[in-house]
Parts: sequence; C-alpha cells; structure tokens
Amino acid sequence: MEPTNNFNDQGERHGTPVPQKNPASWMAAFSLIFGITGALFCVSPLIQLPLGIAAIAFSFLSRQQGIRNVQTSVGMVTGIMAVILSLIIFFSIIYVYRVVLNDPVMGPIYNDMYEQVMGYWGQMAPK
Repeated sequence: MEPTNNFNDQGERHGTPVPQKNPASWMAAFSLIFGITGALFCVSPLIQLPLGIAAIAFSFLSRQQGIRNVQTSVGMVTGIMAVILSLIIFFSIIYVYRVVLNDPVMGPIYNDMYEQVMGYWGQMAPK
C-alpha cells in the first residue's frame, strides 16, 4: 500500500481543509483576560484603567465581528467593573490627599493609622 499525501502533482495542497483562525475569537479571549486582570488590580488605578478599557474595546470588536459568547460578555462586564473601580479608587486617593490630610483633626488620626499599618506590615516581613 502506497502512502497518501494531500498534495497534487504541482505540489499544491488539497483534500484536508486547514482550519482558519478567527481573530474575533482571540479578541474575545483577550477581552476576558484583560477584564479579569483589570478587576484584580484594585491597588493601582493607573494599571487597572487601561486594562479595563482594553477589555471593553476587545469585547466590542469581537462582538462587531459576530462573536457573542460567554468570553465577550464576561470580558465586557469585568472591563466595566475595572474602569468603575479604578475611578472610585483614584478619586478616593485624591480625596484623602486633598481633604483628609489637610484637616487639622483628621490628618493626625489618618497619619497615626498609616503608621500603625506600616508598623504591622514591617513586623510581618521576613527577617
């Protein structure tokens, strides 16, 4: 029995179709990854905001190309959550620096709490 291949006499491929990679499915996956990563980066709104925007953009682009699955939906939802959380955290930081630290009553209390937390973390560090 002679081995068969998928090439004709001119060396062109025939027979077995090669699956095409759909860029929209990759965008849906990136939307999911960026959305989850953005939602988990609560400590840094400067990282969280671009990740959330990228998740929303990739989800929107994959939906425009006809992919409407769980990945695009979860990517869109987590991207929106990441953007909202980053704005809340950013404005909370601005509020603390502009209002609380300049208040003669709340400023020292906040600084004492900050020193206690830093002292606790310093005790937890390996020596």
